[in-house]
Amino acid sequence: MGLFQLRRGFFFSPSLVSAGGVIAAFAEGEMDAEYQGGQFSKPFSSDVVAEYIDSAWEWSTLVGEVKKKEWSAHTVLGEAEGEGSLDVVRHPTTTMKGNKVFLLAGSTALSYVNGSWKEGGFELKLVVGEVTNPTGGEPSKRIKWGEIQSPLNESTIAAHKGNLTECLASGGSGVLMEDGTIVFPLMAKDEVDVYSLIIYSMNNGSTWSLSEGMSPAECETPRITEWEGSLLMIVDCDNGQRVYESRDMGTTWTEAIGKLPGVWTKPQPGDYPDGVWHVDALITATIEGRKVMLYTQRGHASGKKGPLRSTFGSRTTTARFLLDRLSWTVLGRRSSPACCTRMAICIFYNGGSGKAVPFHFPA
Repeated sequence: MGLFQLRRGFFFSPSLVSAGGVIAAFAEGEMDAEYQGGQFSKPFSSDVVAEYIDSAWEWSTLVGEVKKKEWSAHTVLGEAEGEGSLDVVRHPTTTMKGNKVFLLAGSTALSYVNGSWKEGGFELKLVVGEVTNPTGGEPSKRIKWGEIQSPLNESTIAAHKGNLTECLASGGSGVLMEDGTIVFPLMAKDEVDVYSLIIYSMNNGSTWSLSEGMSPAECETPRITEWEGSLLMIVDCDNGQRVYESRDMGTTWTEAIGKLPGVWTKPQPGDYPDGVWHVDALITATIEGRKVMLYTQRGHASGKKGPLRSTFGSRTTTARFLLDRLSWTVLGRRSSPACCTRMAICIFYNGGSGKAVPFHFPA
Protein backbone atom coordinates (compact mmCIF):
# COMPACT_ATOMS: atom_id res chain seq x y z
CA MET A 1 0.00 0.00 0.00
CA GLY A 2 2.93 2.34 0.57
CA LEU A 3 3.07 5.35 2.87
CA PHE A 4 0.15 7.76 3.01
CA GLN A 5 0.26 11.49 3.37
CA LEU A 6 -1.05 12.45 6.81
CA ARG A 7 -3.72 15.09 7.29
CA ARG A 8 -5.62 15.54 10.52
CA GLY A 9 -9.20 16.57 9.91
CA PHE A 10 -10.59 16.48 13.45
CA PHE A 11 -9.45 16.39 17.06
CA PHE A 12 -11.18 14.47 19.84
CA SER A 13 -10.76 13.36 23.42
CA PRO A 14 -8.75 16.26 24.92
CA SER A 15 -6.68 15.65 28.05
CA LEU A 16 -4.72 18.16 30.12
CA VAL A 17 -1.93 17.57 32.62
CA SER A 18 0.61 19.73 34.48
CA ALA A 19 4.00 18.50 35.72
CA GLY A 20 7.35 20.10 36.49
CA GLY A 21 6.33 23.55 35.29
CA VAL A 22 4.90 22.35 31.96
CA ILE A 23 1.24 22.10 31.01
CA ALA A 24 0.65 19.55 28.28
CA ALA A 25 -2.55 19.50 26.23
CA PHE A 26 -3.21 16.20 24.47
CA ALA A 27 -5.76 15.25 21.82
CA GLU A 28 -6.60 12.43 19.47
CA GLY A 29 -5.95 13.62 15.93
CA GLU A 30 -8.03 11.91 13.28
CA MET A 31 -6.58 11.55 9.81
CA ASP A 32 -8.99 11.79 6.89
CA ALA A 33 -9.92 8.73 4.90
CA GLU A 34 -8.40 8.53 1.43
CA TYR A 35 -9.77 7.36 -1.89
CA GLN A 36 -8.07 6.25 -5.09
CA GLY A 37 -10.02 5.99 -8.31
CA GLY A 38 -13.27 6.33 -6.43
CA GLN A 39 -12.36 3.39 -4.18
CA PHE A 40 -11.81 3.51 -0.40
CA SER A 41 -8.01 3.13 -0.14
CA LYS A 42 -7.39 4.07 3.49
CA PRO A 43 -9.77 4.28 6.47
CA PHE A 44 -9.94 7.00 9.08
CA SER A 45 -6.99 6.67 11.44
CA SER A 46 -5.70 8.62 14.42
CA ASP A 47 -2.69 9.41 16.58
CA VAL A 48 -2.07 11.31 19.83
CA VAL A 49 -0.61 14.81 19.62
CA ALA A 50 0.36 17.33 22.30
CA GLU A 51 1.16 20.99 22.75
CA TYR A 52 3.34 22.22 25.61
CA ILE A 53 2.84 25.38 27.67
CA ASP A 54 5.06 27.01 30.28
CA SER A 55 2.89 27.13 33.42
CA ALA A 56 4.51 30.46 34.37
CA TRP A 57 3.19 32.24 31.27
CA GLU A 58 0.83 35.14 31.79
CA TRP A 59 -2.36 35.32 29.76
CA SER A 60 -0.91 37.72 27.19
CA THR A 61 2.17 35.52 26.71
CA LEU A 62 0.04 32.44 26.16
CA VAL A 63 -2.11 34.18 23.55
CA GLY A 64 1.00 35.47 21.78
CA GLU A 65 2.64 32.04 21.68
CA VAL A 66 -0.46 30.36 20.29
CA LYS A 67 -0.66 32.92 17.47
CA LYS A 68 2.91 32.32 16.31
CA LYS A 69 3.44 30.48 13.04
CA GLU A 70 5.96 28.28 14.80
CA TRP A 71 3.31 27.04 17.24
CA SER A 72 2.72 23.39 16.45
CA ALA A 73 1.63 20.10 17.90
CA HIS A 74 4.01 17.23 18.57
CA THR A 75 3.17 13.61 17.91
CA VAL A 76 3.54 11.56 21.09
CA LEU A 77 1.94 8.31 20.01
CA GLY A 78 1.84 8.02 16.24
CA GLU A 79 0.19 5.66 13.86
CA ALA A 80 2.41 2.95 12.42
CA GLU A 81 1.95 1.95 8.82
CA GLY A 82 3.16 -1.13 7.04
CA GLU A 83 2.36 -3.01 3.88
CA GLY A 84 -1.39 -3.55 4.15
CA SER A 85 -1.61 -2.60 7.82
CA LEU A 86 -2.26 0.47 9.94
CA ASP A 87 -2.12 0.98 13.71
CA VAL A 88 -4.58 3.46 15.18
CA VAL A 89 -4.14 5.19 18.57
CA ARG A 90 -7.15 6.56 20.45
CA HIS A 91 -8.45 8.14 23.67
CA PRO A 92 -5.41 9.71 25.38
CA THR A 93 -5.74 9.60 29.16
CA THR A 94 -3.18 11.40 31.31
CA THR A 95 -2.03 12.00 34.85
CA MET A 96 1.22 12.98 36.55
CA LYS A 97 3.52 12.27 39.48
CA GLY A 98 6.37 14.61 40.29
CA ASN A 99 8.10 15.57 37.04
CA LYS A 100 6.63 12.63 35.15
CA VAL A 101 3.65 12.54 32.80
CA PHE A 102 1.82 9.24 32.31
CA LEU A 103 -0.06 8.83 29.03
CA LEU A 104 -2.38 5.86 28.50
CA ALA A 105 -4.08 5.27 25.15
CA GLY A 106 -5.88 2.56 23.25
CA SER A 107 -4.51 1.00 20.09
CA THR A 108 -5.97 -1.22 17.41
CA ALA A 109 -4.60 -2.61 14.16
CA LEU A 110 -6.34 -2.24 10.81
CA SER A 111 -5.45 -4.81 8.16
CA TYR A 112 -6.16 -4.69 4.45
CA VAL A 113 -7.59 -8.12 3.61
CA ASN A 114 -9.36 -9.20 0.44
CA GLY A 115 -10.00 -5.67 -0.74
CA SER A 116 -11.27 -4.19 2.53
CA TRP A 117 -9.96 -2.92 5.87
CA LYS A 118 -10.57 -5.09 8.94
CA GLU A 119 -10.25 -3.91 12.55
CA GLY A 120 -8.37 -6.03 15.06
CA GLY A 121 -8.66 -6.15 18.83
CA PHE A 122 -7.87 -3.28 21.19
CA GLU A 123 -4.85 -3.10 23.46
CA LEU A 124 -3.44 -0.55 25.86
CA LYS A 125 -0.32 1.54 25.25
CA LEU A 126 1.48 3.43 28.01
CA VAL A 127 4.26 5.96 27.60
CA VAL A 128 5.91 7.95 30.39
CA GLY A 129 7.50 11.34 29.81
CA GLU A 130 9.80 13.30 32.09
CA VAL A 131 9.96 17.09 32.15
CA THR A 132 13.59 17.95 31.42
CA ASN A 133 13.53 21.59 30.31
CA PRO A 134 10.30 23.37 31.30
CA THR A 135 11.17 26.90 30.17
CA GLY A 136 13.92 26.91 27.56
CA GLY A 137 14.85 25.39 24.24
CA GLU A 138 12.54 23.82 21.72
CA PRO A 139 9.02 23.16 23.06
CA SER A 140 9.12 19.64 21.61
CA LYS A 141 12.07 18.85 23.89
CA ARG A 142 10.48 19.99 27.14
CA ILE A 143 9.22 16.48 27.84
CA LYS A 144 11.42 13.47 27.10
CA TRP A 145 9.26 10.47 26.30
CA GLY A 146 10.28 6.92 27.11
CA GLU A 147 9.59 3.69 25.28
CA ILE A 148 6.03 2.56 24.61
CA GLN A 149 4.89 -0.09 27.10
CA SER A 150 1.99 -2.53 27.35
CA PRO A 151 0.74 -2.15 30.95
CA LEU A 152 -1.48 -5.25 30.79
CA ASN A 153 -0.76 -8.54 29.05
CA GLU A 154 -3.35 -10.87 27.59
CA SER A 155 -3.03 -13.38 30.44
CA THR A 156 -3.81 -10.71 33.05
CA ILE A 157 -6.94 -9.67 31.18
CA ALA A 158 -8.02 -13.27 30.58
CA ALA A 159 -7.54 -14.14 34.27
CA HIS A 160 -10.01 -11.46 35.39
CA LYS A 161 -13.16 -12.88 36.95
CA GLY A 162 -15.23 -10.90 34.47
CA ASN A 163 -14.05 -13.10 31.57
CA LEU A 164 -12.78 -10.02 29.76
CA THR A 165 -11.43 -10.16 26.24
CA GLU A 166 -9.89 -6.70 25.74
CA CYS A 167 -9.46 -3.31 27.40
CA LEU A 168 -10.02 0.16 25.99
CA ALA A 169 -8.69 3.52 27.19
CA SER A 170 -11.54 5.84 28.17
CA GLY A 171 -9.87 9.22 27.60
CA GLY A 172 -9.78 12.22 29.93
CA SER A 173 -7.77 12.29 33.15
CA GLY A 174 -6.32 9.77 35.53
CA VAL A 175 -5.82 10.33 39.25
CA LEU A 176 -2.80 10.56 41.53
CA MET A 177 -4.14 9.34 44.88
CA GLU A 178 -3.02 10.89 48.15
CA ASP A 179 -1.02 7.72 48.91
CA GLY A 180 0.86 8.01 45.59
CA THR A 181 -1.11 5.37 43.68
CA ILE A 182 -1.54 6.17 39.97
CA VAL A 183 -5.03 5.36 38.67
CA PHE A 184 -6.54 5.41 35.18
CA PRO A 185 -10.19 4.88 34.18
CA LEU A 186 -10.70 2.04 31.76
CA MET A 187 -13.34 0.24 29.72
CA ALA A 188 -13.29 -3.51 29.15
CA LYS A 189 -15.26 -5.91 26.99
CA ASP A 190 -16.35 -9.49 27.30
CA GLU A 191 -18.03 -11.43 24.51
CA VAL A 192 -21.25 -9.40 24.86
CA ASP A 193 -21.01 -6.25 26.98
CA VAL A 194 -18.84 -3.28 27.93
CA TYR A 195 -17.90 -2.38 31.53
CA SER A 196 -16.03 0.39 33.37
CA LEU A 197 -13.20 -0.24 35.83
CA ILE A 198 -9.71 1.05 36.68
CA ILE A 199 -6.07 0.17 36.16
CA TYR A 200 -3.61 1.26 38.88
CA SER A 201 0.04 1.20 39.92
CA MET A 202 1.37 1.38 43.48
CA ASN A 203 5.05 1.46 42.45
CA ASN A 204 5.36 4.54 40.23
CA GLY A 205 4.29 2.75 37.07
CA SER A 206 6.65 -0.23 37.25
CA THR A 207 3.74 -2.70 37.31
CA TRP A 208 0.01 -2.28 36.77
CA SER A 209 -3.04 -4.07 38.14
CA LEU A 210 -6.60 -4.35 36.92
CA SER A 211 -9.30 -3.70 39.52
CA GLU A 212 -11.29 -6.78 40.54
CA GLY A 213 -14.59 -4.96 40.59
CA MET A 214 -16.28 -3.17 37.72
CA SER A 215 -19.48 -1.38 36.84
CA PRO A 216 -22.66 -3.10 35.65
CA ALA A 217 -22.82 -3.99 31.96
CA GLU A 218 -23.27 -1.24 29.38
CA CYS A 219 -21.83 1.50 31.62
CA GLU A 220 -19.14 3.26 29.63
CA THR A 221 -16.84 6.31 29.42
CA PRO A 222 -15.77 6.42 33.09
CA ARG A 223 -14.53 9.66 34.68
CA ILE A 224 -12.76 9.27 38.01
CA THR A 225 -11.54 11.46 40.84
CA GLU A 226 -10.49 11.08 44.49
CA TRP A 227 -12.60 12.76 47.14
CA GLU A 228 -12.33 12.36 50.92
CA GLY A 229 -10.53 9.05 50.71
CA SER A 230 -12.88 7.53 48.14
CA LEU A 231 -12.43 6.93 44.44
CA LEU A 232 -15.50 8.25 42.61
CA MET A 233 -16.39 7.04 39.13
CA ILE A 234 -19.08 8.58 36.93
CA VAL A 235 -20.24 6.39 34.05
CA ASP A 236 -22.70 6.70 31.18
CA CYS A 237 -25.21 3.85 31.29
CA ASP A 238 -28.15 2.95 29.08
CA ASN A 239 -30.54 4.49 31.60
CA GLY A 240 -28.55 7.60 32.45
CA GLN A 241 -25.41 8.60 34.33
CA ARG A 242 -24.46 6.87 37.55
CA VAL A 243 -21.90 7.55 40.29
CA TYR A 244 -19.98 4.70 41.91
CA GLU A 245 -17.68 4.84 44.93
CA SER A 246 -14.81 2.59 45.98
CA ARG A 247 -12.58 2.64 49.07
CA ASP A 248 -10.60 -0.48 48.19
CA MET A 249 -9.02 0.42 44.84
CA GLY A 250 -11.88 -0.91 42.78
CA THR A 251 -12.32 -4.29 44.45
CA THR A 252 -15.90 -3.29 45.20
CA TRP A 253 -18.01 -0.48 43.74
CA THR A 254 -21.11 0.91 45.46
CA GLU A 255 -23.62 3.11 43.68
CA ALA A 256 -23.31 6.48 45.40
CA ILE A 257 -26.79 7.92 44.96
CA GLY A 258 -26.73 11.51 46.18
CA LYS A 259 -22.95 11.51 46.62
CA LEU A 260 -22.63 14.32 44.09
CA PRO A 261 -25.83 16.35 44.62
CA GLY A 262 -26.31 18.83 41.83
CA VAL A 263 -23.86 17.05 39.54
CA TRP A 264 -24.98 13.52 38.82
CA THR A 265 -28.14 13.08 36.74
CA LYS A 266 -31.01 10.74 37.38
CA PRO A 267 -31.86 8.28 34.61
CA GLN A 268 -33.66 10.01 31.76
CA PRO A 269 -34.59 8.82 28.28
CA GLY A 270 -32.52 10.18 25.43
CA ASP A 271 -28.93 11.30 25.23
CA TYR A 272 -29.43 14.92 26.31
CA PRO A 273 -33.10 15.56 27.23
CA ASP A 274 -34.16 19.15 27.81
CA GLY A 275 -33.14 20.50 31.21
CA VAL A 276 -30.86 17.56 32.08
CA TRP A 277 -27.11 18.12 32.30
CA HIS A 278 -24.58 15.30 32.00
CA VAL A 279 -21.13 15.45 33.58
CA ASP A 280 -18.46 15.58 30.89
CA ALA A 281 -15.33 15.79 33.03
CA LEU A 282 -14.26 16.36 36.61
CA ILE A 283 -11.01 16.90 38.48
CA THR A 284 -9.94 17.95 41.96
CA ALA A 285 -7.55 20.76 42.77
CA THR A 286 -6.30 22.72 45.76
CA ILE A 287 -6.95 26.44 45.31
CA GLU A 288 -5.84 28.88 48.01
CA GLY A 289 -5.52 26.02 50.48
CA ARG A 290 -9.01 24.68 49.82
CA LYS A 291 -9.68 21.42 48.01
CA VAL A 292 -12.27 21.77 45.29
CA MET A 293 -13.81 19.56 42.64
CA LEU A 294 -14.12 21.15 39.22
CA TYR A 295 -16.52 19.70 36.71
CA THR A 296 -18.27 20.38 33.44
CA GLN A 297 -21.82 19.43 32.53
CA ARG A 298 -23.28 19.28 29.06
CA GLY A 299 -26.86 19.42 27.87
CA HIS A 300 -29.63 21.50 26.35
CA ALA A 301 -31.07 24.38 28.35
CA SER A 302 -34.62 23.60 29.46
CA GLY A 303 -37.18 24.41 26.81
CA LYS A 304 -34.56 25.41 24.25
CA LYS A 305 -33.36 23.68 21.14
CA GLY A 306 -30.01 24.12 19.50
CA PRO A 307 -26.39 23.26 20.24
CA LEU A 308 -25.25 21.63 23.44
CA ARG A 309 -24.12 23.97 26.19
CA SER A 310 -21.68 23.49 29.03
CA THR A 311 -21.81 24.44 32.68
CA PHE A 312 -18.61 24.94 34.67
CA GLY A 313 -18.90 24.42 38.41
CA SER A 314 -17.04 23.60 41.60
CA ARG A 315 -17.61 21.75 44.81
CA THR A 316 -16.03 22.81 48.10
CA THR A 317 -16.29 21.96 51.78
CA THR A 318 -17.16 25.49 52.89
CA ALA A 319 -20.69 24.60 54.03
CA ARG A 320 -19.82 21.33 55.70
CA PHE A 321 -19.65 22.67 59.24
CA LEU A 322 -23.06 24.32 59.01
CA LEU A 323 -25.11 21.96 56.87
CA ASP A 324 -23.13 18.73 57.03
CA ARG A 325 -23.21 18.67 53.28
CA LEU A 326 -21.09 19.95 50.46
CA SER A 327 -21.79 23.22 48.73
CA TRP A 328 -21.90 23.61 44.96
CA THR A 329 -21.09 26.68 42.94
CA VAL A 330 -21.87 27.23 39.30
CA LEU A 331 -18.91 29.13 37.92
CA GLY A 332 -20.52 29.97 34.63
CA ARG A 333 -22.75 28.81 31.85
CA ARG A 334 -21.92 29.54 28.29
CA SER A 335 -22.65 28.23 24.86
CA SER A 336 -19.79 26.42 23.21
CA PRO A 337 -17.47 29.13 21.84
CA ALA A 338 -17.05 29.19 18.09
CA CYS A 339 -13.40 28.31 18.59
CA CYS A 340 -14.17 25.12 20.45
CA THR A 341 -15.16 22.93 17.55
CA ARG A 342 -13.85 19.50 16.69
CA MET A 343 -11.11 21.29 14.76
CA ALA A 344 -9.68 22.93 17.88
CA ILE A 345 -9.16 22.18 21.54
CA CYS A 346 -9.88 25.02 23.97
CA ILE A 347 -8.34 25.66 27.36
CA PHE A 348 -10.43 27.76 29.73
CA TYR A 349 -8.22 30.04 31.74
CA ASN A 350 -9.49 31.91 34.81
CA GLY A 351 -7.55 35.13 34.83
CA GLY A 352 -10.21 37.12 36.61
CA SER A 353 -12.79 37.04 33.86
CA GLY A 354 -12.47 33.49 32.56
CA LYS A 355 -11.30 33.18 28.96
CA ALA A 356 -10.75 30.47 26.39
CA VAL A 357 -7.70 29.88 24.26
CA PRO A 358 -8.22 27.83 21.09
CA PHE A 359 -5.40 25.36 20.51
CA HIS A 360 -5.46 24.80 16.78
CA PHE A 361 -3.55 21.58 16.28
CA PRO A 362 -2.30 21.73 12.68
CA ALA A 363 -4.11 19.48 10.25
